[in-house]
Amino acid sequence: MIGAGSTIGANVFLTHSVPPDSLVVFEGLTMKVLNKQDRPKKSDFQI
Repeated sequence: MIGAGSTIGANVFLTHSVPPDSLVVFEGLTMKVLNKQDRPKKSDFQI
């Protein structure tokens, strides 16, 4: 089950549930499940 408000990154294949408001990303060879509320806010976007 994917919790409400969660964001799943590209190329991520979930094998277990993630809690609400999670951000799931791959960094190198490691998958990280982060709480969106706890991550630092970045407002410097470049396209």
